[in-house]
Amino acid sequence: MKDAPSNTALLVASGVAFQSTHPRFGHLVSNEAGELARHFVAAAGRRVRSGASRVDRLLVAAQERLTVPGITLHYVLRKRTIEELVRAAIAEGYGQLIVLGAGLDTLALRLSRQVRAVEVDHPATQRLKRTLVTGAIEFIAADLTRETFKSQDEPALFVAEAVFLYLTEVQVRGVLAEIRKVKRARLIFTFWEPRQPMNFKNATPFADWWLRRNGEPGRWAIAPENLVEFLASEGFSLIELARDDDYHRRYVSEHVPLAKGEHIAVAGHP
Repeated sequence: MKDAPSNTALLVASGVAFQSTHPRFGHLVSNEAGELARHFVAAAGRRVRSGASRVDRLLVAAQERLTVPGITLHYVLRKRTIEELVRAAIAEGYGQLIVLGAGLDTLALRLSRQVRAVEVDHPATQRLKRTLVTGAIEFIAADLTRETFKSQDEPALFVAEAVFLYLTEVQVRGVLAEIRKVKRARLIFTFWEPRQPMNFKNATPFADWWLRRNGEPGRWAIAPENLVEFLASEGFSLIELARDDDYHRRYVSEHVPLAKGEHIAVAGHP
């Protein structure tokens, strides 16, 4: 990886930035989250596409038809659902939030006034964020594809949004083993349904090629019906499962195309 944010981190941030100004879907992104996403994308030297621009909407729609239809709005709905789950956990008493593979996500930064906020990610991806954010969150450098991180020995809420997708099963189990060391832990993570090659169910061959070309292919997927057994084998219980349609259709109608095959799970230990 070059000394810059990962391509997928920039892709997600760009999608959120675009949707934050969309006349139809902009209300799904908080003002602070949208402003931060636009700031990060611009700081990375990328053009910030505006959902308020008809030309940009046409360009993004064309890109999605070529790659994954509905992907940018999917990012927004995924993040909105995860934030609701995180806020509910904080209300239950979790005072430490650890975001794994945080990329250019803004959740820890925005919640750092309420909880101790920690981000774990590859140092190259963290570098841009460190130059723009000071004092609000704690950064821990770790490449999850090569090493496990060292967890904190106090109750903690972990978030792994679109992280396990790019790890092998052995690496996923390694992360779970590290989280299991925490006396009271809750984990919110996303996962793909099985597909060959691993990607969103409605991804195009071009999208599959793009992941391979950028050295970020999918490596782990699991059928939702196998999740309970998998988590139990690592000492976790499944608390909640939100399938793609469950959280998509809470916010938008069934006529809006969206990326398919990525679900959200909440697991607990002990």
